[in-house]
Amino acid sequence: MESSTGAMPFKLGSDEVIVKDYEAAIMRLPKKMVTYIILTNKRAILFAHVKNMLGLKREYLLDDIHVDEIGGVVAYIGHMRSLTNLIAGIFLLILGFIFIYGDMVYLYGYYSTHIPLFFGIGLVLVGILLLLLKKKIIYVHIKGKHIPGIELGVVKKGPIQIYDAKPGKDADVMVLELSAVIADIQAQQTEKSIEDTM
Repeated sequence: MESSTGAMPFKLGSDEVIVKDYEAAIMRLPKKMVTYIILTNKRAILFAHVKNMLGLKREYLLDDIHVDEIGGVVAYIGHMRSLTNLIAGIFLLILGFIFIYGDMVYLYGYYSTHIPLFFGIGLVLVGILLLLLKKKIIYVHIKGKHIPGIELGVVKKGPIQIYDAKPGKDADVMVLELSAVIADIQAQQTEKSIEDTM
């Protein structure tokens, strides 16, 4: 099966057609994964193209939900600080102050080149930069009425939630129109059901 997203790891049902597809998100580590959300006249589908370290590509169907079961949509693009950058920034700040303090202690001694001072200042500046850096993230939750639904952009590790997906090329458009497109599909399905009963 082909769409603008390339090969898809699933088949469409009878009378099922693709209404809209989006390149929603990109994750780089531990492997490159491009995630797509496809809306058909019957389902919302989440799948991914994954490329591992050896360059091998595979497609995975991650989740799907029937249009009738969709109860709402939460979708946004935001900015947040990276946990890795926070830890690295704090570490560099501490290390930088140790070098600065060490140089100050020996400033009135017999010999000081001030190399530790300048190195320490450099580490502090890099640490501050890492603490201020924010990364762009995307989060999408297509809520189910009676089931959990589809969630994209968050990795749950026990009680911890890590937001680690960068917006894909269609993310801006998707965030604006996803809810409206789903509402249109649901309205069309309702109309079709009414027509079928007449």
